[in-house]
Amino acid sequence: MRMLVVLNENPVGSHADVRRGLLTLKSRSHLDEYVIYPFSARLSSGTSPAAIEEEIIAAAADLEATAVLWCHTQGLDVATATFSRVRSLPSRPVHGYWEGDMYQWPYKPFPPAARRVACACDVVFIPGSSSFLLGLRRSGCGDVRYAPLPADPDRFGHSAHLRQTESEFDVVFVGSNPTSRIPLKTMPGARWRGQLVAMLEGKLGRRFAVYGHGWRGPCAHGPVPKEGQAEVFARSRATIGNNNLHAAYYFSDRLPTAMSCGAVTLHSWEPGFDQVFGHDAPLRFFCSTEGAWEAVRRVLETDDADLEKERLRARDLALARFTISHVQDYIVEVMRELWQARRTGVSPRVVLNPWLHREQL
Repeated sequence: MRMLVVLNENPVGSHADVRRGLLTLKSRSHLDEYVIYPFSARLSSGTSPAAIEEEIIAAAADLEATAVLWCHTQGLDVATATFSRVRSLPSRPVHGYWEGDMYQWPYKPFPPAARRVACACDVVFIPGSSSFLLGLRRSGCGDVRYAPLPADPDRFGHSAHLRQTESEFDVVFVGSNPTSRIPLKTMPGARWRGQLVAMLEGKLGRRFAVYGHGWRGPCAHGPVPKEGQAEVFARSRATIGNNNLHAAYYFSDRLPTAMSCGAVTLHSWEPGFDQVFGHDAPLRFFCSTEGAWEAVRRVLETDDADLEKERLRARDLALARFTISHVQDYIVEVMRELWQARRTGVSPRVVLNPWLHREQL
């Protein structure tokens, strides 16, 4: 498999996790060759969309690409003819679209430009099933697969040494407070997030800490950079989180990141989590504000030795199933089978989803 990755990267090199994951696949011979085309950087440099399309076609031809993976292309409108021209190359590439964000009308509609790219592709990978999936189906996307948001093991898989002997906090919440001035536009999970934070402030006082934009009060500690999250988790007995948008199988990358850091992780429940994580996952889920407090209370009643075992199990699960190379490996395997089917005229082999019990959403 020779893959051209059309990446929403600006500046070049800022998606180091994506680049390391692809390098890992190549080192394991799961990917023969790849080239990254950072379309966001090209747009910001003043390159016109038409010139970018020509550069993408030329890059696919030079690579003799068998697959083109379009990543989160909300800022790039691509002509339908471009896909046909790429498919007509001698290597006959297949197209895939990989979306790492969750969308839901009316709170966060899928950008029209990205929708057009996704619908022109042979397969689409999204991180959850909701009205987002239904919208893709209505737009003509027939082959849609689940690909969860992953952890970056190079940044967060080796942070156990940061844990302090005495925890500064009982619980930390890492996430912004994304409210809108228009009530209808405030995402359901964002409203609940405010209730969770207020409840934990009232119950725990200064033993609770919330990090992120938009929070005020004695427990607010301001935003924390991605690289600093491991240290935040290490200062607390547990971390808690919830989704802004509710969708089956969906969670943001904060969940596998916390797991890979070896944090005791509490998170809001979404349908299908028993499939994605397994029935005996080292995670504590809740479905209501009262359930969140009950989960926190049980953590506080658990001795440190048992919590440490839970941390190690969470980290092992994240590194075994939820790293970026795991997700990329699945995407590459699916696209390889689609390309083989196009080349031979034989139906593609079923590629079982590593996280769900079926091939497609």
